[in-house]
Amino acid sequence: MLDNFSKLREYLFYIGILGFITLTPLYSQTLTNDTIEQLSQERHWKILLHFKEDESEIDDPRFFFADNGKIDLAQELNATINALLNDKSDDDNSTMCLFPARSKWIFLKLPHLKEVVYKPRCIALDAYVKAINAKQATLIFPTAHINSPASMFGHTLLRLDDNFKTPLLANSVNYAAATTESNGVTFAFKGIFGGYQGRYSVLPYYKKIDEYSSMESRDIWEYTLNLSPKELEDIVLHIYEISDMYADYWFFSENCSYNILWLLELAREDIDLVHQFSMQVTPIDTIRMIEENSLIKERNFRASKTRKMKGLFSLIEDKNSAVEYIHSGEVILDNDNVQEAQATLELATEYLRHLHIDNKVDKKSYTKRLIAYLRQRSKLGKLEHNISYDVDDPLLGHDSVRLNFGSDNRGYGIVGFKASYHGVEDIEEGYIPGAYINFLDFQVKAKKMVQNLINSH
Repeated sequence: MLDNFSKLREYLFYIGILGFITLTPLYSQTLTNDTIEQLSQERHWKILLHFKEDESEIDDPRFFFADNGKIDLAQELNATINALLNDKSDDDNSTMCLFPARSKWIFLKLPHLKEVVYKPRCIALDAYVKAINAKQATLIFPTAHINSPASMFGHTLLRLDDNFKTPLLANSVNYAAATTESNGVTFAFKGIFGGYQGRYSVLPYYKKIDEYSSMESRDIWEYTLNLSPKELEDIVLHIYEISDMYADYWFFSENCSYNILWLLELAREDIDLVHQFSMQVTPIDTIRMIEENSLIKERNFRASKTRKMKGLFSLIEDKNSAVEYIHSGEVILDNDNVQEAQATLELATEYLRHLHIDNKVDKKSYTKRLIAYLRQRSKLGKLEHNISYDVDDPLLGHDSVRLNFGSDNRGYGIVGFKASYHGVEDIEEGYIPGAYINFLDFQVKAKKMVQNLINSH
């Protein structure tokens, strides 16, 4: 009896394989060119391919199944479907595992296709999705870092929160140029003219916080986005399939902020973000565009280490004694005023970390002093005074591009244009006080222009 059952199971297995092999080409033949062409023009497919201005902005040939997939939406869709039908591999290198976002959309549009496609075990993909476990997305904006050419307009990245109580442990999605260039002139030239490869990467958020807040002393604004679980899933799957692919990096156009917009469009395809930008893209302009599309629901300010130290210093009355103690390198603080001692020890701790980052104190001395500071601080309880930071939301600032008309007291007509970003004569609200960057800022004067215009009418 068991032998007969085993034989029957074996027959059924081979019949299933035969049916799979038979149905696959039959199914592919039922997809007409008109069907492929119609599906390939749908907005979601275009976003999956980062398709703009009649071609994909992805430059890595591994991203495409068709030889001309970079410029032909229909050919790429047809080639992707054929790859799914013909791929019988059962590992992480299968088409379905490597391109989960594409596969998900194709199966949604062609549900019967899923019945004849071999379903592999996607171990790496499953582990990745489980590790990300995205429950919420937050747009991160480290403010401008004037001393760094690559960061002088700020930066944006996307944080995928898996636990609302511990955002520092979440993963962040970053897009950046892959470079180890130390020559500033070479870096600027290649960055402006697309000489680097840009890639998405996933990193722990606390590492980015340490980079921006501690090492570069940049304030950080966090904008929580209004995205559903399904929209978050689309983002996560697309990041997986594109994270190893590159696109030419253009500092003023196809940069970090611009490429984050592709992810948001994929999640919410009824909004149009990337087509609002062409010649130049600055981080603050992309955030404004995101706000205009009602994607921001909450905002949070995270002060830089420098701003925190200034805030702690403002709580100390005997500032001279505090400065003397911090610079002396002593580890025992003799101060009977509890609040004064709390603020001084916290300030000493932050300053010590700053010295360590700048390699001005060795690791052994740093560790010894830090432990002593923290031990003393733990005995003093919670600091009752909340430090208030007088900062403006960057979204309250003026727009980056300026076009102005006017005249001077001699009757000269003036036409001015500034591509970006912020000048000394502009209102400082939303920008770093005292800092300015003018890019492509010029004026044209025409003699007696105003008078001539009046006379002509």
